[in-house]
Amino acid sequence: MGYAASAWERAMTVQEVVLKALSGEIHWFRAADILGMSARTLRRWRERYEEYGYVGLVDKRRQIAFALNDLAIVLTDQRRCADAEPLYRQALAMFQKVKDSDPASSAWSLHGLGDVHVPRTDRRG
Repeated sequence: MGYAASAWERAMTVQEVVLKALSGEIHWFRAADILGMSARTLRRWRERYEEYGYVGLVDKRRQIAFALNDLAIVLTDQRRCADAEPLYRQALAMFQKVKDSDPASSAWSLHGLGDVHVPRTDRRG
């Protein structure tokens, strides 16, 4: 589960602006404005950068969405469709919210929702 190229490009942009703010070249409020986020959000990104370095600047919501989708798949395979449906919906919403998300990721969640609502035969044998 790698990140899309656009996620790394965004991380590079955030890194460049954070470094300028850390050096005092620009004010933190200006840096937040450049990145289109609140000063509070930028402070959190700065803390992640200081703790994890460059990798800390990649949006983690995508990983959570994949985990939710995987859990929903397991529940669907166990025929616990009522439990799986809200997880598919939550994963789909997260995939759609992340700007750099691959459309195929959303498609997997939509496919899972279809499995929940359409009766299917046992594919395992």
